[in-house]
Amino acid sequence: MINHSSFKHPLQAITDPITMNDFCSQLLTQAKTIQQTLSKETTVTWEESFGAFDELIYVLMLAGGITSLMSVTHPDEQIRKTAKTWEPKISEFITQLYLDAAVYQTLQKTKKTWNNETAKNRLQTDILREYRRNGLDLNEAQQHELKQLNHQLTELSQAFESNLASTVGYIDIKPEQLNSLPQEYKDTHPAKDGLIRITTNTPDYVPFMKYATDRAAARELFIQSKNRAKDQNLPLLDQVLKKREQKAHLLGYKNWASYILETRMAKNPETVQTFLENLRAGIQPIIKQDLSLLYKAVGISPDQTIASYDISYANNLADKMHFNLDSQELSKYFEFARVKQGLLQTASQVFQIEFQLNPRAQLWHEDVEAYNVIQQGNIIGELYLDLHPRDEKYKHAAMFNVRESYQGETAIAALVCNFPKSSNTAALLQHEDVITFFHEFGHAIHHLLSKATFASQAGTNVARDFVEVPSQFFEEYAWDYATLKTFALHVITNEPITETMFQSLIKARNFGKGIDTIQQLYYATLDQTYHTLPTGFDTTKVMQELHHKFIPFDFVPDTHFQATFGHLMGYDAGYYGYQWALAIAKDCLTPFQKYGLYDQEITKKYRTNILEQGSSSDETDLIKNFLNRSFSPTAYQNYLNSTT
Repeated sequence: MINHSSFKHPLQAITDPITMNDFCSQLLTQAKTIQQTLSKETTVTWEESFGAFDELIYVLMLAGGITSLMSVTHPDEQIRKTAKTWEPKISEFITQLYLDAAVYQTLQKTKKTWNNETAKNRLQTDILREYRRNGLDLNEAQQHELKQLNHQLTELSQAFESNLASTVGYIDIKPEQLNSLPQEYKDTHPAKDGLIRITTNTPDYVPFMKYATDRAAARELFIQSKNRAKDQNLPLLDQVLKKREQKAHLLGYKNWASYILETRMAKNPETVQTFLENLRAGIQPIIKQDLSLLYKAVGISPDQTIASYDISYANNLADKMHFNLDSQELSKYFEFARVKQGLLQTASQVFQIEFQLNPRAQLWHEDVEAYNVIQQGNIIGELYLDLHPRDEKYKHAAMFNVRESYQGETAIAALVCNFPKSSNTAALLQHEDVITFFHEFGHAIHHLLSKATFASQAGTNVARDFVEVPSQFFEEYAWDYATLKTFALHVITNEPITETMFQSLIKARNFGKGIDTIQQLYYATLDQTYHTLPTGFDTTKVMQELHHKFIPFDFVPDTHFQATFGHLMGYDAGYYGYQWALAIAKDCLTPFQKYGLYDQEITKKYRTNILEQGSSSDETDLIKNFLNRSFSPTAYQNYLNSTT
């Protein structure tokens, strides 16, 4: 049975480096004890073999969850460093675990077919497959090489991500260069020695790129953003790609993408390529429509082009001209505190749960909030919100699994974002920020509501090209008028967002679909290309070539997007999954079209058949159980082609 050592809660480990070390050390010791027991040549039951192995994975995820979170969020540099030291140790333990022939033999001896117990059959199949994928069939020298590669890849990935987290570009401008920015933005950017510093951090960057009429300054900020950590990360990326290729070849795969995709719904690079190419071909008419409206807004002819750094600025002009949508005015309806409260209320209503603030929780920063997730009077999980930017913190938005729900232990999730923080003026979000908030919260709900029996299958431990389905599903509530009216209140008048403004928002959404989708297809294709081409290529050259193939906007010379593409480290050969999962999410929304997003019968069925299952069954079966039919891409195709 589970023994969490002297720690009753993983966040007890975050007080200092010694405590963090003790927590991880005790968990790793527990994992080793389970491994040693499994390796003994004795007769054991299925629960004592595969069940124990699942417990071992749970223990490793518990150590990995808290260290992954603390390594990019804790304000104490020593705790961050300590957390980072454990990531390669955990990786090395997993490597040697899957090379333990004695454990494998025990598992093979106790493998059996389970009638009507899909989760058990799936668990043992997945575990035994991982032994092959992790080198059990290799000879001793090859296994040693594999261990080295795994260790090196962990360190290189850590360095890439750390460079991104610690590198902030900026420009210094004169106060009058902010004249076109919202007053709230200007209020939070006072001049120092006659100049104002604008950084590449999201709360600075996004509004400036969207509203600044000084496009020369916007271009410089864009260059700063797309060159963050390039001197360090470009050579690191080359090394990562080379070592991934070496590992794939060592294990008998053609390339890294083939290795990665074996465990995904897509199964192979050819399927992904076909999927991406079909989408690209299908949206060309929509892109032409988008560009026509965009060119009119900025006053250029179709034989001219727009620079990449002007996309959001041009989009904003088009929204005003064609849809009477002023993004600055719209943002006044999305005050941060109200959005947060509205989101919690939405999730409560949809999933019949409550979020109760826990003032006694152990926190890593004063900005962090902790909530108990309550259902029918019982705590079923814990949610931590770390939502504002600060130095040395993760720069993007993500949900971190801190603890899986398992054998009576409730799930713990942490949402890490970078939304503006209220000071002397209200913190206003763009609607894009609201969508991001709902998206990441969808991941948290998936994790928190899991009822899977096995930790390996709990919550978001699903195929990576399925994991975005619940998050993209929950985004839809940020586009729902009934939902927005509950919290989208004007920051001064308290009047709810009008239906006229909402309809303009929907029209603007439909206008940008082609451009947004082709941007995502570019990212996905870049990711796939990097992981299917034989290494030795120039990553910058490939990036530029694909930009010209996909993106209908001028490439900005001397920029290196790939150095800032953090998904290459955690979503390698898997970025296509966002589009793949979006197609599934759109199909999962079809039952709600008649009765609305809050229909309790349908939401309960969605929760029961999708969210609570984790990966207890094949993801295709989860979809079929919810929809009463197989997945169809029709809903996504209809969405992309719709204009209303």
